[in-house]
Amino acid sequence: FNIKQKQEVISMKKFLGVLAVLTAVNLYAHNQFIYTDTLDVTGKTSVPFKVIFGHPYHGGEDKPIPVGKVKDKTHLAEKVFAVHNGEKIDLTKKVKEGQLKTEKASGRTLDFVVDSELKGAGDWVIIAVPGQTFDDSISYTFNGIVKTVITKDGSKGDDWKKRVADGYYEIIPFTNPSMVNVNSVFKGRLVDKKGNPMKNVDISVNYVNGKLDTAKGTFTGKYQKEKVSMSTYTDDNGYFVLSFPHKGLWSIRGKAFVDRDKKYVEDTTLLIEVK
Repeated sequence: FNIKQKQEVISMKKFLGVLAVLTAVNLYAHNQFIYTDTLDVTGKTSVPFKVIFGHPYHGGEDKPIPVGKVKDKTHLAEKVFAVHNGEKIDLTKKVKEGQLKTEKASGRTLDFVVDSELKGAGDWVIIAVPGQTFDDSISYTFNGIVKTVITKDGSKGDDWKKRVADGYYEIIPFTNPSMVNVNSVFKGRLVDKKGNPMKNVDISVNYVNGKLDTAKGTFTGKYQKEKVSMSTYTDDNGYFVLSFPHKGLWSIRGKAFVDRDKKYVEDTTLLIEVK
C-alpha cells in the first residue's frame, strides 16, 4: 500500500466498517471456534462437533491451544445448547474431552455429538461456552462463546438470524451461515452481553485451511497459500461486511473485550460455510 491507499483503507474501516483487508499473517489470529465437517447436514442422523482453539489458517501446521485448560487444571464446557424452531435444547452433558492432532502438535478439544436432537428439518443454532483457556505462549486468558448453524433439508424459520445467546457477546448473521456463496457479500452484526451493537470492534476471520477430520481428530495439509486471513471493523451500529475468496469453512471472530493489564480477552466466533 502507498500512503494514499493506506489513508483510504483507514477511512473505510472507520466510517463504514466494510473493508476486509486480506493478510498473510494476522497478529490477532487466535481463534477459538466450533467445528463440524459441513453445515448442510441433510441426510445425516448424527453430527459431531469440536471446540478448537488455534490458528486455523495455518492448516496442518497449526499448533492447537488446549481448550478449557488454565495452568494445570482442565474443565469441560460451562454451557452448550442448540436452538431449533425457537426451542432451546441443552447439550452440556454430552460434552467430553477430545484431541486434535496436527503435523506440528496436538491439543485438547471439547467434543459433543448432536444426534437424537436432530429431528425434523430446518436450522439448529449451536452455541458453546467453553469457559476460560490460558495460552501459555503469550500468558493471556481467553474467555469466549462459539457459534454455528447447521441446516437439514433446507432452511426453515428464522432462528439462524436471531439473537439466541442472551448474556453473551454474539455475532448475528444476515445470511444463513450454511448458505454463503464465494465472493458474495456477507453481513453480520456484533452485539454485547445485553444485545447492544458494538462499534469499532476488530473482526478477524480465519480460513480452515486444511483437512480437519472430526472423527479422526486430525488436521492435515494446507488448501491455500494466500488470502486465508482477513480483518475489518464494525461500524457505529455494530455491522460489518465481508466477502470470502475461497470455498470451505471460515471462522469469524469478534474481539469484544481486551484487558491488556490483566492479559484477559473475551470474544465470540461464528463458523460459516462458503460454497
